[in-house]
Amino acid sequence: MPKITPSNIPLMTTFIAATQFDRPALAKQYDIYIISYQHVADKQERAEVKKTIPGQLYKTGCILSLVDDFSKHYYVLLPQQHNFRFDDPRVAVKRANFDYTPPYVLDKLLLRALARNLTQANGAVSRFEQNGLYYLVDFKKTRKAKTINNKLVAVEIDIDTDWSGNNGTSEVPRALIAKVVTFTPVEELQDASGKLYPEYARGQRYALDLTSALVSKSVKGDYIKAAASKFKNRVAAIDLKDLDLELFERTKTGVINQCLEDIKTVYGDMFTVTLASFSSHLELLPKGNEIQKHYAAIHQQLLQHAMVLVNTTKDKQAEQKLLLKLAADGYQAMCAEAPEQGSLNLLITYNKDTYPKGQDPYQLVKQANLDVIIQNCTIENLFDANGQLSSHVYEVLLKELFVKLELSTKQILLDNMPDTLGATYILAEHISNDAEIRYHSLKIDNAKIQFGLLSQADIAILKQLISPQHSKMLTGSKWQVKPLMYWPEQQEYVFITDTPAVPLADLSGIMPILLSIEHSRGKVIPKALIEQFCQQYPGNSAAMLLQQHLAKDNATNDMKVSDAKAILKDKSLLRSRAKEQLNQWLQNYGITLWQSVKKRQDGFLQAHWGLRVFAEHHLYFSANVQAVKASYGNFSRMYRLCGNRPDIPINFYDLLTPSHIRHKQYSVMPFPFKYLREEEERLRTLSTYPTQTPKASTD
Repeated sequence: MPKITPSNIPLMTTFIAATQFDRPALAKQYDIYIISYQHVADKQERAEVKKTIPGQLYKTGCILSLVDDFSKHYYVLLPQQHNFRFDDPRVAVKRANFDYTPPYVLDKLLLRALARNLTQANGAVSRFEQNGLYYLVDFKKTRKAKTINNKLVAVEIDIDTDWSGNNGTSEVPRALIAKVVTFTPVEELQDASGKLYPEYARGQRYALDLTSALVSKSVKGDYIKAAASKFKNRVAAIDLKDLDLELFERTKTGVINQCLEDIKTVYGDMFTVTLASFSSHLELLPKGNEIQKHYAAIHQQLLQHAMVLVNTTKDKQAEQKLLLKLAADGYQAMCAEAPEQGSLNLLITYNKDTYPKGQDPYQLVKQANLDVIIQNCTIENLFDANGQLSSHVYEVLLKELFVKLELSTKQILLDNMPDTLGATYILAEHISNDAEIRYHSLKIDNAKIQFGLLSQADIAILKQLISPQHSKMLTGSKWQVKPLMYWPEQQEYVFITDTPAVPLADLSGIMPILLSIEHSRGKVIPKALIEQFCQQYPGNSAAMLLQQHLAKDNATNDMKVSDAKAILKDKSLLRSRAKEQLNQWLQNYGITLWQSVKKRQDGFLQAHWGLRVFAEHHLYFSANVQAVKASYGNFSRMYRLCGNRPDIPINFYDLLTPSHIRHKQYSVMPFPFKYLREEEERLRTLSTYPTQTPKASTD
């Protein structure tokens, strides 16, 4: 197993350590009103009021921001001494006192008001708002040529509550969140006759005003807040491949950083947000070629079984390429018209969205072969744009087949898997429109996987055992119920829950580098400066190369930084110490050619690498365990362990390390939950298609 070692690199997260308000100063600039509909007794009427009031409030033209506190009130922020009138007999309107406005309402009001405040301050077109704060990061062309408007891809910044941190004795933790939102032109969501597709027909319309940099609700607006395609528009968590400031600002990390700067610009000391940093933590990192050895063991297990390829498409070329690859890797691979019992079956299909409802071949084949090991692969994913087999997807397919083989045999087939700590692993399944919850359980004893269902008596014991602040994690709605580890004999439990927070790259270290490179981009390197360097460091091959280019044109007295960087990309200087020596020397004169942010020891990107454990806070996150990269598509969410155990055993984190559960990475859930989810899906298929019932299991 990998080793957990201490780390002294501070790590910032999006957890909010503190928000501070100068309430008297804020009261001189802003007013807060409470719009209450709590006296509306009829449930249906109250829902209608809740839905229509925000739009009417924004029509007054004076609302800076609005917050729904989910207790039959809306709070609105306005410029101070604005003559606000809102006459609607369904609601009560009352001016609020800043001193008594809850902090969780006030910070949201001020955050969401940034858009209008910044527009007035500098006319920036990268921020716009409607009941939120959105940073525009991309304009995307639409599918339909006749559409006039582009899709708007934005990152929404807001504050969310981490209820998993509620211990009943202190304030519930909160975090900044960043999520992607797409505003799609209405025309993009219409059929050939010009009619909106049903799923968008009742969507709220929005209008874009580039002059004021605002997106506002509008009955006849040109946009609907929805992604038009079935494939989501994505915004990278961070991108530092080129150390380009503009590219960085279009990532989620860049937007978070920009938001923090905007808060300082607009509010100064009146409102401050401090993000929580953890001064020390533990890191769990792989040893050498540990992951490669793990996958080699999987390969040896799979080679003992016949492989059958079932192609439901008309693409014979794809079938042959996959067949040849399997044969080259030593598999007994063959093609067949249908899956075979006792074999490992790979099914080739098109993307499920291309089939009519109920005609997805994978579901139909599973229905007819409930006892057979089948893994689906789509041509769209299996082959890249050049028609070449994706090695990553190919490896994932084999890995998933291996997991299904283990489930079929109900046996852990790899040696040296982590000890499962004697726990019972429990997942909840909501059935009958959430009226009933079924609790699936798993135990692993001597490498044998034992599945079951909790009895009503077991559930009653758990309900008595679990503390009130954790009760919704057992009996709440789908998003509230969390994976559970349970030790009946010791009467101990641990819930594993995701938080809204994520770890952040070291912005205090990265931003000076980006600003320095941005500042240097428009500069030139004087010829005299290059000559001075050559005199001081004779024989430096990087500087000599620059001198040679300057010598070609005697009239040139200096060189653009961009030209110098292009010249120094010469293959002869690859990983050259001479380049680094020149770069460091030029920095003394305010010129930065490049700088690495990927060095592990610098810690700039520690938030995106390794399995990080904050034992004191019962928090952890699992990120990339391969080489540190300069670009990451997704954040690694922070997870919290909640329960009645005073300390989480260190070997709990070993349960996250079997790298085939999350392909060549460490997982965020103990590996037994992977088996439990697969079994839950199998049972769901059985209940949906009860025509064939496999032999009853005695495990």
